[in-house]
Parts: sequence; structure tokens; C-alpha cells
Amino acid sequence: MRLYVILRNLRNKLIYGINAPRHSQRIYAKVSEQIPFLPPEAQPYAVRPHRLSGLIVGGDWDNKTASIYTCPKVKFSLMHWQQGIPWAETGCFEYLLEIIRQRGRVDGLRTLDDIKARYYRLDQVYKQVKNEGKLRNASELGRARKKNLENSGILIHLDRQGNPIFGGSGCHRIAMAISLGIQIIPAKLGLVHADYLSEWHNVLRR
Repeated sequence: MRLYVILRNLRNKLIYGINAPRHSQRIYAKVSEQIPFLPPEAQPYAVRPHRLSGLIVGGDWDNKTASIYTCPKVKFSLMHWQQGIPWAETGCFEYLLEIIRQRGRVDGLRTLDDIKARYYRLDQVYKQVKNEGKLRNASELGRARKKNLENSGILIHLDRQGNPIFGGSGCHRIAMAISLGIQIIPAKLGLVHADYLSEWHNVLRR
């Protein structure tokens, strides 16, 4: 476990109590096409989204959301799975190739063949999720480091009322859920608004 994760969990526990939010904590969130999206530029800290997990932050970050369709990977995926548009015609290949051109790779992908192979695998996962009628959590996938942790799950922030906000990690999986009408999904806890902390504890007690 990385040092920043240990320190964050320890700090939250010391300040907010034993049931304080934890990094990578598994929650179950209700999702639909109406779920808002927190763009990278609206994040309170300029870090990769998964590093925000378990952070308790006040302020107005939860009022700076956008439509989930402004998240490119989600938009491309919904075009494919909802409308039946071939991947090559959604714009996703060009989008990823441009990132590869700038950075050398993205999500472990370096070539067009890598991209095509990945999206073929995503279609196989989509069929499995459709057959099962749910998204598996990290424990069911054999990826959980500890019980009730969703290490690489869909990142979901909680606003000041506890409403879910998509955090930009797990784009394809949340698009699968939306496309298949799966309303409740396992997710990795992201930011928690400081104004929601008292209700967070009430929810846990209930």
C-alpha cells in the first residue's frame, strides 16, 4: 500500500473517527445518464482521479460538474453500446491515437492494434455484464486487496448531499451500466464533501 494512502486513512480516522471515509472504500452508487461528471479542470487538486479517493474536501468543487457526455471515453462507449455505432466510427480511435502521439501511450496502449484489441475485449466484457445483469465488484473479480475495497473500480465522488458524481475513472464500466440499465453499481469512493460528513456517519449507523 502506498504511503499517501496509509497517511490519508490515518488522518481521516484521527480527525473524523473510526468510520471515516477510506481510500478505495467500496460503495454502491445509483447511476444513469443524468449522473454528473467532475471534469479534470474542476478537481480541487490537479492529480490523477484515483488519487482523490477518500479525500474529504469542502468548497464548491461539487458545483462545477458537467454532463457525463462531456467525458470522451463515456461518450464514445455510449455511442457504441446504445446506438450500435462501430468503434471505428465513434471517434475513440482518433482520440486515443492523439494521446499516444503526445504521451507515448495511454492505458498501456501504444498502437492502433493495441486499441482495437482492447475494445474487442471490452465488447466481451459487455456481453458478460449483460448476461449477469450486474457489474462485478473487485472481490468478485479477484482484484480486492482487502475486504470491502474497490481498488480499481469506477470512481464516484459524493457531493454535499451525498449524491454521486462520476470522477472520470472507470469510463467504460459506467457506460456499460448506463447502456444496460443497471442502476446500482459497485464503485470506488472518491472525494467526499466535508458538508456530508455528519450524514455519512448516520448512513453507516443505519
